Amino acid sequence: MMTRRELIDRVTTRMRARGGDGRVEASLCFLRAILSGVGDDAPVPAAALARVHEFLRIDDDGDELLDSEPPPPAPSRRSGRISTAPPQRMTRILFLGRNDAVRLPMLDAVATARFSGIAEVRSASIAPIAADPRVIKVLRHAGIETDHLAARTVSVDDLSWADLVMTVSGSREDWERFIPRSMSHDHHPIPDPELDAIPADADPLDALRYTLRMVERALAQVRPARPSRFPPPVPMSLSSEGRLRSATSSPMRTSSTKLPALARIDTEKDD
Repeated sequence: MMTRRELIDRVTTRMRARGGDGRVEASLCFLRAILSGVGDDAPVPAAALARVHEFLRIDDDGDELLDSEPPPPAPSRRSGRISTAPPQRMTRILFLGRNDAVRLPMLDAVATARFSGIAEVRSASIAPIAADPRVIKVLRHAGIETDHLAARTVSVDDLSWADLVMTVSGSREDWERFIPRSMSHDHHPIPDPELDAIPADADPLDALRYTLRMVERALAQVRPARPSRFPPPVPMSLSSEGRLRSATSSPMRTSSTKLPALARIDTEKDD
C-alpha cells in the first residue's frame, strides 16, 4: 500500500510536470489536509486514498492526473482586427468553512445577492453538512434567495479558482495551515450561534437573525473590484520631438493636410 510520503511525492511530480505553481501549492495544501494524522511512512488508509483520487483526479493506480487544462479562449474578432486586450472577469470569492450549517450558507446567500454582477461566489466545506432549515427560513424572511444553496466539499479546483478566500469560523492561524500563502485570505470571526444549546423557552430564530446581521457586517468589509467595461490603458512614451506616442506602436505620423498649419505655428514662434 502506498505511504503518505510516496503519495505526496507522486502528486508533486505530476502536478509540476503539468505546470502552474499556484495549482501545485493548492494541491499540496489540500493533500496535507486530507492526510492529517497519517505518518510520513505510514500507509494511506483506503478512505483517505479514495478522497485523494476523487479531488486530485488521480486514477486507481495513483499514476496519472486525469483532467486536462481548458483550451485558451479564441481571440475575439471585430472589424477584421484581433483583440489583444486581456479578458475582463469578475472577482472570484470562495467562502470556506469546516462543518458549518449556519454561517457558511448565510455567507453564500447574502454574498450572491449583494455581489451580483460584481463578483462570482462559491462556498465549500472541509466536512460539509446541509444548511439548517431554520437558516433557510430566516434568509427567506429577509428576502434573500436560497434555492442555489448546497453543501459541497472543497476541492483543489476551488482553491485554484478563487481570487479571495473568506473564513468566519475558527482562527486565522488554523486556516493559514490549509490555505496556500499565495492566496488572498480574509478572516472575519463570527460566533457560532450553537442552536443546540439554546434554551427551550428561547426562540432560535432570534439568534439566527443576529448571526445574519453579523454576516452582513462582515461582507460590508469586502470590496471586490468591479469588472471594467473599458479597454486597458495603452502605455505611452515621449517621442524625440516631445510628443506623446504609444509605447507599443510605431511613431506618430502627422497628416499631410496638417503640415501647413504646423509650419505657420513654428514660424510664428520664431518671430
